[in-house]
Amino acid sequence: MGLDHRDRIAQIVTEALHGKTEPVQVSHHPHALISDDSTRLLIGPPHRAYLRISEGCNHRCTFCTIPSIRGIFRSKPREQILDEARTLVHSGVVELNLVAQDTSFYGHDLKDQDGLVTLLKQLETIDELTWIRLMYLYPMD
Repeated sequence: MGLDHRDRIAQIVTEALHGKTEPVQVSHHPHALISDDSTRLLIGPPHRAYLRISEGCNHRCTFCTIPSIRGIFRSKPREQILDEARTLVHSGVVELNLVAQDTSFYGHDLKDQDGLVTLLKQLETIDELTWIRLMYLYPMD
């Protein structure tokens, strides 16, 4: 089953166990939209959380299959990220780890060359958020 079916994993497995569904094929065209992660289960230390800011990648590195699995790079809308960050901070998170396959490219697909800088400036205005880590920066950007 593909990434497009992430939010239906439990339902699909249950149906498969009862013989009520056909095998699900991996989509070759992941959705253009990025799933809302605000209702996900948080595991790990309660003071820290990962926050996905985009999906996919436009680089075609010979050693990597991410573009073929996750599709082209798509930035998560800034307001959605900020809402998720506020929700996480409200639940006690003080450290956010921003993740993406190419974090430094955030906003470029939206014609916002300063997308990551703008996002960081807006995140730092959230009270009680004391630490922001950037993970998986691609050196070209």
